[in-house]
Amino acid sequence: MRPSNVLALMLGFLVLPAVADTLRLDVGRTIDIALSENPAMAATAAMLSAKEWELKAASKAWSPSLSLEGKTLYGSGNSTSFFALQNTGDPVDAGAVEASGPYASLGLLFALPLYAQGEWINHETPQQAEAQAKLDKSRADGGSESLELAGQVFKNYIGVLEAGEVSRIYGELIVARARMVGVTQRKVAAQTATRTDLAALLTAQAASTSEARAAERKMRRELDQLRAYLGLQPAAEIELDTLPELPALPGKLEDMLAEAMASHPDLRVRQAEITLAEAQLKAVQNDSGPSLGVNATLFTANGLQGESSNTFYNLGLVLNVPLLDSSGNAAMIGARNASLTESRQRLLAAQYDIAQKLREAYDALLDAQDSVEAEFEKLRQSRIEEEALRKLLEKGATTLDRLVAQENLVLGNRISLIRARYKAWTAYADLLQATGQSRPSAEAIRAGA
Repeated sequence: MRPSNVLALMLGFLVLPAVADTLRLDVGRTIDIALSENPAMAATAAMLSAKEWELKAASKAWSPSLSLEGKTLYGSGNSTSFFALQNTGDPVDAGAVEASGPYASLGLLFALPLYAQGEWINHETPQQAEAQAKLDKSRADGGSESLELAGQVFKNYIGVLEAGEVSRIYGELIVARARMVGVTQRKVAAQTATRTDLAALLTAQAASTSEARAAERKMRRELDQLRAYLGLQPAAEIELDTLPELPALPGKLEDMLAEAMASHPDLRVRQAEITLAEAQLKAVQNDSGPSLGVNATLFTANGLQGESSNTFYNLGLVLNVPLLDSSGNAAMIGARNASLTESRQRLLAAQYDIAQKLREAYDALLDAQDSVEAEFEKLRQSRIEEEALRKLLEKGATTLDRLVAQENLVLGNRISLIRARYKAWTAYADLLQATGQSRPSAEAIRAGA
């Protein structure tokens, strides 16, 4: 077990006015901050807002309309035409008059739809159903994107911890070997050790230094990525809570499969696509149907060359029944039917894909846990051998280069154990994502071995 349950990663200062100099995070809070700060999530929120406005616009389809219309025209006519009437002002004499000249009119137009696209007033129109389906799909897309981002952040968190542990081990080894180099140099001067022993130590020290620098660079890369996810500046100072040695299995495979099939965000996206395709099909099917509405108009017309004026008004039902459709509506219906079939097949494919990924992730976690046990045993045996060689060296029964070689083997086994442990955590993150969970619960973290 590690001596501390917190891995401190100190690099610079955190530039957040509402947060202290050091930002301490656990897995859950890290994911929450990333989801709130990531630009992709902000774009998704903006898209949702746009879809909500589109739904509001579609819901106004049954609303009455009132408009004002004004005209200034020049015309001519005879008999009882409007142009004749505006000059005579007397309907009795209108039949013998020809008239021409400019006129102006101002009118109010009122319309109230009663039946259109297969629905009566106060019922949901196909446009409303389509707009609602688009909004639901955008929400489902947002859930899927959140799940993907949460998985990436969790794995990045794991990568930071892994790189930090590896870097720490190399640092400890470098300090220990530096002391050993000093002791060996004094022994060489006293002729109680050979220059070959010193050369072996210096070579091992150089190799360890090179590996330590590589580990530090990897840790910096992982930290930079995590800061980017969190919306922090490059000089931010972060302190991460460590994870247990091994993750616990979230549950039985059958229960996890059932949960994934019921609520996985990717499946919600596919289901929303089916709903949208159904709404679009219904809208096309009703495009060429009859419509019925109430129309009313009120116009006042004035001759610009005289003082005569006339008022016209009407109120009535307007029925529109298309008799010939040459706009390719039948072809569009066929296309929408095909799109609906495609959406249903994509749902089936997504269900199969999620089930397959979940089984693979479940097995990968079991394999990783077994690998940790094997690596732990290898490390234990190599440490026993290292201690035995150290005692032999004190008695002069072995050489320093053999001990150094064994130390390198122990180091490699320590690194392998760390990588195996975090490989198990990565498999756990994949398993959560396959189940549709965006983050591990606090109970699951505490249950870790």
